[in-house]
Amino acid sequence: MIYSDTELAKLLCDGDSKAMKAFQIHYQDDLMKVAGWRLYKPYRDEKLDKVYKTQKKESIKITPYVTKAYIWLSEQMALKACKYKGLVPFKNYIRSVMWKRTTTIDWLRHHKGSTQIIPRKIIEQGTLFEDITRLKLKDKFKDDICNELDCLPIEFDRVMANEHVMKFLKKRNKYGEDRIIKADAFHQPNIVDTMVGEGKESKELDHADKSGIIAGGMIEKPMYESDQQLYLEEAKNKIKEVINKCLSAKERGILKVVISERRSIEELIKDAKSDNIDLLGIISHKEYDKFYKKCENNFRDEIRKIYKNLDRETIKHFFYENFI
Repeated sequence: MIYSDTELAKLLCDGDSKAMKAFQIHYQDDLMKVAGWRLYKPYRDEKLDKVYKTQKKESIKITPYVTKAYIWLSEQMALKACKYKGLVPFKNYIRSVMWKRTTTIDWLRHHKGSTQIIPRKIIEQGTLFEDITRLKLKDKFKDDICNELDCLPIEFDRVMANEHVMKFLKKRNKYGEDRIIKADAFHQPNIVDTMVGEGKESKELDHADKSGIIAGGMIEKPMYESDQQLYLEEAKNKIKEVINKCLSAKERGILKVVISERRSIEELIKDAKSDNIDLLGIISHKEYDKFYKKCENNFRDEIRKIYKNLDRETIKHFFYENFI
């Protein structure tokens, strides 16, 4: 579909998903450059998901945080489109806003979060509760937080299961893994043609495709979504079935007591001893952490037999959310 400048701006402002995808396709290089060069520049040894190639063959490293920046930038440009008055071409207006220093500053404020105030009820739980809450406000992922604080995944899970932490973070839309929740809401750069893994040759993007026409009659490549996005909703519906298949009733019961009922490991062990219940060898935090990882790995191996393209973080998220 061909959009005029004012039509595209109005549709973006109104939250039209088709207009958003058309916008992201048309301004893909700009969005990726700003996200990967200005908003979040990956550090040298950071693990890459892919490498994006622009029309000019420039390479942009794609990491989970670059993807977050790309999604945030797309949202912000839709909001900025509301202020478009038609005095200059929309392309000139939106690119000038996108590359402004103020946009980078806004991203840094969003990314780092407003962390100066943490509720007293959370602080009173201990330093770990406060530290994890602050890092979640900065959009940090579970693995990153555990590495930075040198804490076990089960300790992180216990903090996230706390009612005060959950309420505080959910109110600010910081509780879950943002890239998983929002992944299917936006167009993602074409993995088949524009993104290649490390060590692979890049493929040229065909800019002469005969579909996906946008403002001014420019011809763009149509959107293709990754297997992960296509399978996401279907995979969610399979979680319980897969968990029932790969975990025993006793294993599921232990996980549900700790995660859903928010029981501490000490309470679990104490009650099990008094009631003479077998906890499958769990006698301390260390054994429980090993037990949790074993169950999570069993789930990962089983679900990847059906959905091979699900990434590790998505699988971890699915597993944990099943027991909340």
